[in-house]
Amino acid sequence: MVSEIVLGILFCFILPIAVAAQFWNWYTYFKHNQKVKLIKRMQNEQDDD
Repeated sequence: MVSEIVLGILFCFILPIAVAAQFWNWYTYFKHNQKVKLIKRMQNEQDDD
């Protein structure tokens, strides 16, 4: 009985939160990489001038 409630809580709350956290980590990592590439490109253009 108790284990079924615990499993329900795990799957309904903790699992979506873990998935959302993983997605957020990937999303922010990707955005950071895009920003770094943009900054490097801008620096290269300034160096060329």
